[in-house]
Amino acid sequence: MVDYAALCRRLRQEGEDALQAARAAAQVAPDDASSLVLTAEIELSLGRRQEAAETFVEAASLLREDDPARAHLMSARAYRTAPSSARAVEQLSTSLARAGLHDAAIELRAELARLATDPDQRRRLLLVAAERAELHGTTLHSASLLLEAFDTDPTIDVVWTPLESDLAEAGARRERAIVLEEIALAATDDAGEWWSRAADARALLEPDSSLEIELRTRALVELPGHGPTLQTIRELAERAGQPDAFLGALDRAIRGTRSAGAARKKLSGLLAQQAEARHPALASWAREVERTGTIPAIEAPRADDLRPVGRDAIDSAALDPPSRAGVIARTLAQLERSFDADLARALLRAARNEGDDRARAVVLGLLAGSSPGAIERTRLRALEAAYAVFGRDGLAPRRRVGTRSRRVTATQRSGRGCVACGAGLPRSMP
Repeated sequence: MVDYAALCRRLRQEGEDALQAARAAAQVAPDDASSLVLTAEIELSLGRRQEAAETFVEAASLLREDDPARAHLMSARAYRTAPSSARAVEQLSTSLARAGLHDAAIELRAELARLATDPDQRRRLLLVAAERAELHGTTLHSASLLLEAFDTDPTIDVVWTPLESDLAEAGARRERAIVLEEIALAATDDAGEWWSRAADARALLEPDSSLEIELRTRALVELPGHGPTLQTIRELAERAGQPDAFLGALDRAIRGTRSAGAARKKLSGLLAQQAEARHPALASWAREVERTGTIPAIEAPRADDLRPVGRDAIDSAALDPPSRAGVIARTLAQLERSFDADLARALLRAARNEGDDRARAVVLGLLAGSSPGAIERTRLRALEAAYAVFGRDGLAPRRRVGTRSRRVTATQRSGRGCVACGAGLPRSMP
C-alpha cells in the first residue's frame, strides 16, 4: 500500500486514491513513521493543512525515541504547516525543550496564547507558559507572561501571588513595586493588604517618600481600624516634615466607603484631637462625625460658579472637607482658563487630602505643560501618568495598566532602565 501510494504521488495522481492508500498503510503498520510522513505529504498537497499538521505530529511522536533529529524535523513541519494548531505547538515546544532550548519552547507556547481570541483561553495558555518558565529558572520571563495573563482580566486573583513572587525572586524590586500598586487597584475585599504590600515594596526603594505615605493612606482607607498602618503614616509624616499629610490620611479614611461604626468614631476623635490647634474647622467637622457617626452632607459644587479662587482659599479648603470638593472643581476650571503655577501646586495638596486622583493628574499635566526644563517635565509627566491610572474606574482602563509594567519588565530583561513608563517615580510627590 505504501508503494502504491508512493507511485501515485510520483505520477502526480495525489488524489483520494493515493491518500486512502497511504492511510491504509499507516493502519496496517501503526509503528511505521514513513507511512505517516507520506500521508502528511499527500494531505498537504491536497491543501488539507490542519490534517497534515496532525499527521506530522503523530509521526514525530513515533520517531521521538528512535530518531530524535527526524522527530524534531517532523515537529517543525507540523508547526510550519499549521502555526495555530495547539497540538503542533505542543509538539514543537516539547521537542525544543528536549533539546535544551527552553526559552524558545516557552516563547512558542506564549505566541500560541497571544493568537487566542478568547480571553479565558489566552489566560490559561499564558499560565501554562509561565509555569514552564518558572520550572526552568527563568522567573523574570515567567513574570512577563503572568503580566500578560493579568492583562486579560486584572480581577482574576489566581495570578497575583505568583506574579509578585516571581518578580521578587528575580530581584526586580522596582517592577514589583509597580505591579503591587496595579494589583491593589484591581483588588476588592483584600485591597488594604495589597496597598500595604505596595507601600512596603516602595519603602525598600525610596524610604520615607511621599508616595509611600500615599500608598499607606490608601491601605488605611481600606482598613480604617488598622492600628499599625495608622502609626506608620504618623511616623512617616513626621519624618517627612508633612504633619498635614497625617491629617489628610485620617480625613480620607473617615470618608472612605469602608469606614463605619467604632472605626469611624475612633478616627474622627483622633483627627479632632490632632487638628484642634492649627485647623479648628477640620477639628469641628471631625467632632461632628464622631458625635453622629455619619458624614455631614456636602453641597455639590456649582458648575457656573466663576468666582476667582485665591491661594488662601485653597490652603484653607485643603483641610476643610465640607468646602474642599467645590473649591477643587472651581480651581481646576480657573487654572484651565488662566494657568498659575503657585495656585496649581496649592491645589495638589487639596486634591491629595480629598483623594481626588483625577484632579491631581490634570494639575500635574498643566504643570508639565508649563515647565521649561526637560527633566522636570519628564518627572511631572511620570506623576501625571501614575495618578491618571489611580484615578481611572472600570475594568477596561485597568487592562491597560499591566502594559506599563510589562514594558518595564521587558526593559529589565534587556538590562535597560526606564523612567518615562513610571519605573523611576521621584521621592517627592505632590
